[in-house]
Amino acid sequence: MSTVSAPTTPLGNLIRLARLDNAWSQAHLGAGVGVAQSIVSAWENGKTRPSAAHILKLADVLEVDRAALWDALAVEEAGR
Repeated sequence: MSTVSAPTTPLGNLIRLARLDNAWSQAHLGAGVGVAQSIVSAWENGKTRPSAAHILKLADVLEVDRAALWDALAVEEAGR
């Protein structure tokens, strides 16, 4: 039985849900943003956070409100 690791951060969760809502693989999203699939995985799992430039690209590619991504990042920062 395999297990699926859940995102560990609000920003990672938002990225993952928006990606899945588009029925995209991590590789597909990465290609749209200009990063490798492993980077998207790291963002979704809370291992790293996207740069400001990547947050803007993510918002455009995923067609999500930029403020939602910034708010999720702010929640993470407040919890640290």
